[in-house]
Amino acid sequence: MASSAPLLKGEDGLVVIGAGFGRTATSSLKIALEKVLDKEGCCYHMSEVFKNNHAGQWNDVFEGKKPAASAFKDMFGSTYRATVDFPASCMYKELMEAYPNAKVVLSVRPAESWYTSVRDTIWGDGSPEFHWIFRTSYAGRVFQKLGYNYRSRALLDGVDRDDKEGCIKSFNAWVEKVKNTVPPEKLLVFEAKDGWTPLCRFLGVPEPSEPFPNVNDTEEIKKNFAALRTFLMVRLVGSIALLGGAGYWVSSRFL
Repeated sequence: MASSAPLLKGEDGLVVIGAGFGRTATSSLKIALEKVLDKEGCCYHMSEVFKNNHAGQWNDVFEGKKPAASAFKDMFGSTYRATVDFPASCMYKELMEAYPNAKVVLSVRPAESWYTSVRDTIWGDGSPEFHWIFRTSYAGRVFQKLGYNYRSRALLDGVDRDDKEGCIKSFNAWVEKVKNTVPPEKLLVFEAKDGWTPLCRFLGVPEPSEPFPNVNDTEEIKKNFAALRTFLMVRLVGSIALLGGAGYWVSSRFL
């Protein structure tokens, strides 16, 4: 049974480790954790990977090129107190080793609706993880490599994003894996609809009076992905035009 012992206020580093897949209301959970930990911006989410240009460091950890604990210290420092979402959730075991006093929150939702959401957003055809235009930039190629690395851990062998049945089996298998590997007193299986009470009781913190965050960011994510694709496409066309112009100038002047 999950313990309700209070968080260690003097503890360095992470005090909460999110072990749930992306698209399990991790954006809402991020805001909630920052509220109860009383530190805005202290929860590490996939958005932080973009903001801090951390994709390469995560790849080094996934590929065994850098010790996990050292990489976590570099990426999280004293800024972050909690993690949620991919890619950190796929390393919950390594995070538990690096931060043995941290508690683990496994965010969940019905597997069928999770698959619909993930396939429509972060694993969609237009997403940075899959669209070809992102491979025209170095940062895009590094990020797509990260996507491959974390999915290799998250999904069962031989499963890809188009395999709905396999993805749902992978989701359910992951939930069971976390339940079986995290000591029960350190684990909270959490669904956003449960609200503040189980989360705050588990963390041993006061329950806020405001409603639990409810971030429905599907359309915003798709809009942001479209803007990124447009930017990269314009840059690519501009580069081609510049090279074409340079080639014409050289051929007309010297050939």
